[in-house]
Amino acid sequence: MTATEIVDAELVDEQPPEAPPLRGTSLVVADGRAGTRPGLSDAARRRLEQSTPEETRRAYQREWNRFFAWCWKNAVRPLPCTDDDLSNWVAERCDSSDGISAIRQGIGAVVMAHETRYGVGKGPKTKESWRILSSYKRERFDAGHRADQAATFNADQLREMLLTIPNDHPAGVRDRALLCTMVASMNRRKAWNSLDIEDVTEDELDPESADQELLADLRAFVGRSKTDQAARGRTVVIPPGEHELSDPVGNLQAWLCEMGVQGVTTGPLWRPFSRGGRILDRRLNTDHARLLVRDAAARAGLKAPHGRTFKAHSTRASAVRIARKAGKTWSSIEEQGGWVPGSTAAKGYDRPEEEENAMRGAGL
Repeated sequence: MTATEIVDAELVDEQPPEAPPLRGTSLVVADGRAGTRPGLSDAARRRLEQSTPEETRRAYQREWNRFFAWCWKNAVRPLPCTDDDLSNWVAERCDSSDGISAIRQGIGAVVMAHETRYGVGKGPKTKESWRILSSYKRERFDAGHRADQAATFNADQLREMLLTIPNDHPAGVRDRALLCTMVASMNRRKAWNSLDIEDVTEDELDPESADQELLADLRAFVGRSKTDQAARGRTVVIPPGEHELSDPVGNLQAWLCEMGVQGVTTGPLWRPFSRGGRILDRRLNTDHARLLVRDAAARAGLKAPHGRTFKAHSTRASAVRIARKAGKTWSSIEEQGGWVPGSTAAKGYDRPEEEENAMRGAGL
């Protein structure tokens, strides 16, 4: 029995095949036949498929595979599935102590599969599934589970982390530049990792300036962002730092110089190395930033508060903490990090328990 027959007929007790791959606008089944969207042109289909980020597609495909296998096991149809079947699947995953985010993605994947094949609004009703998930979230909270938040570090701790990164190899020069500029730009790792060398420009210094040794600002054009749905892009200004070790401009210029020595002057800004130390012609894996922050914090002896971990997003959260400690306004922080004015997300990083608590030393 093919995947096509599973979708369009009855399920039988055999080894389940692979789930039909999700392609954004076409549910491609085992025989290569696309789903029911004959009215779409090839150009429209291609652009609609490209509208979903690759990582989101992978996550949805993973969850769709799980739902497809569950339907096979329980002898129910995945397409179209009933409201009850979706609720039962969500409840079973809750009973299995699956993660909240994974279950949320699972519901989204099932909805996407139905809309792909039958059209928008043609999938199962999800109200009960979301109610089940909400109940599960309260249950996990009562049991002591907390969301894994990014731990933060201050400016001195950042320099301690940088000291653990050797700069006697081009990879260390790259990692110092990456860590410093991720903090200074307040950007997410994926947006920062997508930069090309051509996206970075240097301001001209005033020739009348008394201090000619001062480094100029760098400007980075970020063309992709999680919150920039219109893909307008924005320019992030990176000013020179006050300490040579943590100076984002100096560190980034050092990395650009290293690439220039190897003849790399265009293309991806952040790149991996070959075993022989040659800079490769491809973009650095986005997971590198997570490992970089995690390992540097561990080597520096930094301890994360309970329920938090040092990861790539720590750079964005720490930047808010560092800026607030320096007395910067919320409007300037929101502008630098690309948050909307009045963002509660940005203010959520200003955590008093990780800085000076209002009641510490208050005389109680």
